[in-house]
Amino acid sequence: MARNLVIILTGILLLAPLAAQDMENMTEEQLAEMARQLNNPIGSFWNLVWQNNTTGYQGELIGDDTDFYNTLNFQPVLPIPIGNLNWISRPVLPLVWQPKSPGSDSTVVGVGDIAWINAVGPQGGPLIWALGITMTLPTAAENIGGFDAWTAGPVALLLWGGKPWFVGVLYQQFFDFAGVGDGVRQDVNFINAQYFIIYSLPDRWQIQMTPNVTYDFNAANADDALTFPVGLGVGKTTGPWLFGVPWSFQLEAQYMVVAPKTYGQRWNIRFVMKQVLNSPFL
Repeated sequence: MARNLVIILTGILLLAPLAAQDMENMTEEQLAEMARQLNNPIGSFWNLVWQNNTTGYQGELIGDDTDFYNTLNFQPVLPIPIGNLNWISRPVLPLVWQPKSPGSDSTVVGVGDIAWINAVGPQGGPLIWALGITMTLPTAAENIGGFDAWTAGPVALLLWGGKPWFVGVLYQQFFDFAGVGDGVRQDVNFINAQYFIIYSLPDRWQIQMTPNVTYDFNAANADDALTFPVGLGVGKTTGPWLFGVPWSFQLEAQYMVVAPKTYGQRWNIRFVMKQVLNSPFL
C-alpha cells in the first residue's frame, strides 16, 4: 500500500506542470486571493507541499545536551470537488534524520510512518469545516521513531477565513487497530492538533503562527504527555515563475512552552515550500 501511494504521488509531481496552464495570466488581485486560499486545506487549489522541521530535543534523559532531529515531509494537498463538497486527501511522506538513540553521537536516516488524511467539507464561506478519517502506516525504518502499529482515528478541521485572517485548528487523534508482523503491538492514543493564526499583508506576505500541539495518553509519566508550542513566522507567495506557477515560502520559529520533562521537543524551525497548481477537476 505504501509503495502504491509513493508511485501515485510521484506521478502527480511529474505531471504537475500540465496543471499550470492558466496561472501565468492571473491578475495581481487573483494572485493575492490565491495566496490567502493556500491557507485553506479545502480550497480549490492543489499545492505540493515540502515541509522541513529542524528540532531540538532536550530533557532529563540526556542532561544538558541537545539532540537534533530533522524531518522533511512531502504532503501534497489535493482537494477534489464532489457536488457542493470538497474531498481533501493529504498524504504525508516523512524522511527523518535523527540520533540512533537519545544522547547518541550516531545518527540514522530513513522513512518515518506515512500518514494519510481523508476528509470532506463544504465549499465556500468564511467558516470552513471538514470531518473525516486520519491514519498512519507502520513504514518507519529501523531506529526511526514511529508508532510501530497501524493507527486510525478522527480528523476535524475548523477554520475562520474572513479577510484578512485565517484562524482555526486541524485536530487528529490516532488509535492503534493492528500490530506489525509477529511483533508486540504498541498501544497508541495520541493527539496531534495544529492551530493556525495567519494574518495577510499586502504584496502577498503574511504573518503566521502554525505549530502542532501533541498529547500522548500513554506516556509513562504525566509530565511527559503534553507538548505545547507557540511560534512566529512569515510567508510570501511569489511568481508565477518556475513551471509557470506561483510558489509559496514560509519560515517559522517555534518554542515549546510546555514540553516533556524526561525527553522531548524544546524548539523547532519550520520551513515550508508550496508549488501551487490548478485542480484538474475544475
